[in-house]
Amino acid sequence: MRGGDATMWETHHVTLSKVQPYGFGIAVSGGRDNPHFSSGEPSIAISDVLRGGPAEGRLFHNDRVLFVNSVSLENVDYNTAISVLKECGDTVHLIVRRKASPQSQCREATLLRTLENSHLPWGVVFGCKLFVSRILPDSIASKEKNIHEGDVILSINGQKTSHLSLVEAQKLVDRCRDRHLKMNVSKHEREILNRTGISDNSTDLNQNYSSSPRLNEEKIYSTNTAKSSADDGPPRPPLPACLDSNYQQVPIKKTATGSPSQQAPLDSRVRIVQFTKYKSGLGIRVSGGNRTGVFVATVNYGTPAYGLLFEGDVLLSVNGMELGGRTREEVVTVLMNLREQVELQVQNRKEDFSRLMQDGGSGDSFYVRAHFSYDNPDKDCMPFKNSDVFHVTDTLYNGVPGFWCVRKLGKGNKTVEIGVIPNLEKAREYVAKQREIAQSTEDKENKRSSSIFFMKRARRSKSLSKDHWEEVVFSNPTTKFDAYERVVLRDRKCSNYNDLFISDD
Repeated sequence: MRGGDATMWETHHVTLSKVQPYGFGIAVSGGRDNPHFSSGEPSIAISDVLRGGPAEGRLFHNDRVLFVNSVSLENVDYNTAISVLKECGDTVHLIVRRKASPQSQCREATLLRTLENSHLPWGVVFGCKLFVSRILPDSIASKEKNIHEGDVILSINGQKTSHLSLVEAQKLVDRCRDRHLKMNVSKHEREILNRTGISDNSTDLNQNYSSSPRLNEEKIYSTNTAKSSADDGPPRPPLPACLDSNYQQVPIKKTATGSPSQQAPLDSRVRIVQFTKYKSGLGIRVSGGNRTGVFVATVNYGTPAYGLLFEGDVLLSVNGMELGGRTREEVVTVLMNLREQVELQVQNRKEDFSRLMQDGGSGDSFYVRAHFSYDNPDKDCMPFKNSDVFHVTDTLYNGVPGFWCVRKLGKGNKTVEIGVIPNLEKAREYVAKQREIAQSTEDKENKRSSSIFFMKRARRSKSLSKDHWEEVVFSNPTTKFDAYERVVLRDRKCSNYNDLFISDD
């Protein structure tokens, strides 16, 4: 809230890179000498966001600009703000304040178990973040109007979820035996992306990545900007100032939905596409994985790939390198490391792409066995033990390299936990640190006591069962095994999951 006003505000961090011919693709107005708002508020405000530009879907009309590259714009005049913005170079980091969307207001959803529906499950399945990833049909939740797929879960039966892991939250629901399952939920704008045709399970090849499992920006919206309310003031003159002196309005043919039109290929023949890569990236967003192939999900207007690549194009090779069977993480890594000249072999498979997006956009699927214990995980990651087996379903959690979305498998090939683990690169770094610690400790021990210890363990190992022997081997932090070992299903009918997998050589 601000002053005596009951308006709720949100703060957003947005990083933009210039894209020709748009520049940053925004215009600003306001300042203490020329207020943008009829109330006289001196804030520097976003007055226009160009369609197809780098700011579309990330900044909105009437956003208040608080900081530009750590320089405060609070209570400055118009010319000072423009001077700061023009000195940013090719990249700018903005901190803006925005009115909270009415859709983000908290509401309560209560599921009632009765004699008639007592045989039904609660029907709420959580995703990798604490939001409702799916509502099961013919469940109690499917008949409740106040809970929907994409809703963020704030509390469950009075217990806040901010400190709960995904598994703990799911257990609260699954183990509830009361007549009421009460949840405080709120609409999360990011989950609306799936309903507007842009999936969270796609990766933007025009962004800078972070090593954190969370996105660089607090929120990135892709819904259309709503018209400002009456109290935001009268319409301002168009484009009072642009953030790029080279900016010019470019006539764009638009479809009925307002987006630039792009004629997709009429057939599914394999095409060779060549273009020069921008410094800021390829300007495309990809979805899929090793199971489905990696597809072009969107192509940014004004980039070299526009008009050459299309939604639904599957990437077959890049600069002579075959991409078939590669995970989305592997393909994105290859594409991000390309130099200026790019040659892609693609084929439009619109129907396959449509099925992929209907399934959520994630096309990765393979199995790994961990050869280390992860007892002190990073935030948002789940702990696990050595020899645990995982089904990896997404190698780019939230579209950011560094973490995998997985299902931990137990006996009978059943999922016992869903969560996020470090990817292979991060896992190797973690194991290397553990080896250094173990080696340092071992060097301090007496050679004689150390040899006695290993002799005793060797004698003991002769009487151990296969499972216990495996536990001893994998418990050694200095093992020469890789952090994760690729494995494949061998016999689904086995009851012990250690026998379910063989090495994927």
